[in-house]
Amino acid sequence: MRILLEEAAAGDNPPVGFSLLPQQVEADYMAGPYYVSRRDGRLHMGFRVKPRHRNPSNVCHGGMIASFADMLTAITADDPEVPDLVATISLTIDYIGPTPIGAWVESTPEILHTTGRMLFMKALITADGAPVARCNAIFRIRHRKDRDAHQQP
Repeated sequence: MRILLEEAAAGDNPPVGFSLLPQQVEADYMAGPYYVSRRDGRLHMGFRVKPRHRNPSNVCHGGMIASFADMLTAITADDPEVPDLVATISLTIDYIGPTPIGAWVESTPEILHTTGRMLFMKALITADGAPVARCNAIFRIRHRKDRDAHQQP
């Protein structure tokens, strides 16, 4: 089944100031689509919970929240001062409460520390403003100049 961005985003009605995050693969459409906004100098990311995201209890599947937590790296990489993120090394999630269908899920990742090879991040994930999960992540990084040197012919 092929899903198009227009189909995936239908009825999302993101809050004012959010725009579609450029999706790279079809899985992004199924899991999201995701939206981003810059407020107060920080990047925020969100998505609208659709029926396709539900679990047997008719709330957002925990795996969807985990996918969203992993995608938060996409918006931290948008900052030119942040090195490229290469791979998730560790992602831990504490589920705090259920996320109903139709809720707006949002988070603003916070970078805790970077080293030459790793980035440490945390985030609180909310649904319509209520906390539903928190996550901690460690990512393997590579600096842009190193990446660009490898991509030249």
